Amino acid sequence: MLMVILLVALSSLLIITASKILINEIIEFYRKTDIPPYLLSFFSISIGTSLPEISNSIVLSLNGFSSIGFLNLFNNVILDFTLVFGIIILLLPNFRRFFKKELTISMLIIFIFLIYVLLDGIITRIEGIILFSLYIFVASYIIYSNSRKYIGSWARKIEISLKDVLFYSFLISASVGIIIANAIIISYLVSYLVEVVNVSEYLVGFILSFFTILPELLVVITSCILFKRLDIGLYNLFGVFITDLTFGAGITASIVPVILKEKVVLILFPLLALYLVMVLTDLILLEKKVPREVGYLLIGAAVLYILIVAIFT
Repeated sequence: MLMVILLVALSSLLIITASKILINEIIEFYRKTDIPPYLLSFFSISIGTSLPEISNSIVLSLNGFSSIGFLNLFNNVILDFTLVFGIIILLLPNFRRFFKKELTISMLIIFIFLIYVLLDGIITRIEGIILFSLYIFVASYIIYSNSRKYIGSWARKIEISLKDVLFYSFLISASVGIIIANAIIISYLVSYLVEVVNVSEYLVGFILSFFTILPELLVVITSCILFKRLDIGLYNLFGVFITDLTFGAGITASIVPVILKEKVVLILFPLLALYLVMVLTDLILLEKKVPREVGYLLIGAAVLYILIVAIFT
């Protein structure tokens, strides 16, 4: 049992390392091409930081553990909007100047739809396709709404050689390959935990998410402290939310319908859903900078959630 957990941790750490390389190369590529941070964070970086949980979810779904894959995605979002978001508020209390209300409204609409879909504890293949289509719609809207403002001026600023393009492409491709390979290893280890050791699916999904939030945390720290780009950390978090719950959950359910049958899910999910709706609504209504106390409260909420999962699962 202990050896399996250690192997899961090792595989997850390899995924995180690959994600770090991926994120750093994407940011470095951004610095040479001057891609607008809003577009960079939502597409490139958020997909890079979401890749660990999405690859886990897809591979787990292919092996018959779609519920664990979804729980990995969902718990990842919960920890992002408690622990990671709390840290963002402490580092960036005046994030309102980077705030885009339409992005948060999109997040709220997506989450309300997901709650509606999960009322019966099942995400069907059709509902999974709808979730994935929502990602395509939101992504298309963001590209369209920013194309006139950014694309023309951005295209004139590109100064990057073919050698650099090939170098970054190789590193990014290698990082993605490592992430996917480790997701396959994690899938086999998870199947052992669930079928042989009889560990709760919710607990397994939570443990995986505890590792997969680390790339998001890494982006926040790197962008805010090292690169002095406070906007990248915030936009990345919002992008991860949308990517995980539409792209990730949609593909997972499209492969194998997600069936959440554990009692703890029926108890915790409505409470967590209510929490996220409140956070997103507050973000839409907020007009001034966020007090630091809110950051501490969110981090405290993450600690409380970890304790609840540890005790009741």
